[in-house]
Amino acid sequence: AGNAGYRVGCASSALCLTRGHDPCRYSHWRVPHPGELMPAPAAGNIGRREARDRAVQLTYEREQRGLGADDLIAEQVLAPDAYTATLLAGVERHMDQIDGLITRFSTGWPLQRMPALDRAVLRVAVYELGHEPEIPAAVILNEAVEFANTYSTDDSGKFVNGLLSAVSQELRPS
Repeated sequence: AGNAGYRVGCASSALCLTRGHDPCRYSHWRVPHPGELMPAPAAGNIGRREARDRAVQLTYEREQRGLGADDLIAEQVLAPDAYTATLLAGVERHMDQIDGLITRFSTGWPLQRMPALDRAVLRVAVYELGHEPEIPAAVILNEAVEFANTYSTDDSGKFVNGLLSAVSQELRPS
């Protein structure tokens, strides 16, 4: 409680004043600055990257606890945004197809031998590659690799990248 929020100030202020512009006109240029407080983003109003991140975490939790997507969502104190819920439900609905693709392209690595966080990252990314065609494959792969590097083992990023590249070529041929 207390000082919740992000400190911001207009990054364009000095530049705009030297050019004779009104700094407030460029208020979308925000950087951390001691002074005013900007409230944290409202629930349900997050970007797709944050939605994917939360979907990976919930997919991991879902597997660890053996819960269905609806039950897990119902337990959340802060309800996931719509895209997170779509990803979580989609992974659950298409789990057999997703796991089949992961198993087929993970030469020498049975699904249950993979780190659980790698499985979660891969499941969300494979679902998006197969069922969210408006999202560029490069975005999906890049963020999956970042999540693997952040949350899993030292070699996970390389493994996830290689596997998703192969899956992407099958699901989204050029």
